[in-house]
Amino acid sequence: MSQIERHVITVEQPADVRDARLRPLFVLWDSKRRGRRLPARADFLAEEFKAWMPNLVLYEVEGEASSFRLKVRLSGTAIVELDGADLTGRYLDELIDPARHPAIYRSYGQCIAARAARYEWADTKPHEPVYSVRRIPFRSFCKLLLPLSADDSSVQMMLVALYADFDPLVDGEALTLREAAGRGGLPLD
Repeated sequence: MSQIERHVITVEQPADVRDARLRPLFVLWDSKRRGRRLPARADFLAEEFKAWMPNLVLYEVEGEASSFRLKVRLSGTAIVELDGADLTGRYLDELIDPARHPAIYRSYGQCIAARAARYEWADTKPHEPVYSVRRIPFRSFCKLLLPLSADDSSVQMMLVALYADFDPLVDGEALTLREAAGRGGLPLD
């Protein structure tokens, strides 16, 4: 199994978001708080997400930070391509390798408990890629987790933007994500 070192920070200001593609999304989220701790989903217009739409996932949070599930409510086209299917209506814990549950759920749980934006990034070793739900390997990723709350208290939804850099190889041959998917994915590490 691949080993990666994840870096996760609580975002307090735009400069905390290292990826320039995600920084304006944090600024938008922050502007919608309007003196509250968290914005609600209703505070946003769909067209405001146009720049990030392909890379967004909107999760419904069921439960509290100590025991919760994430249900996919919306999945952007880049995420659908990465996952190999539109996973709307499915639970994240049903989709990912159980060995990855602790790391992934720890990150989301901390975001829910803190009720604060979180930024996560990782780079893998060239010989040890990380695999997507669909088993497509990637070199690095950055992710912005933005909690949403209708009552400014509990987190009911989480907006997540994900950008991943791919390096798919099959038998030493470099493939695009689409080519790798067309071959039925890639072998497990």
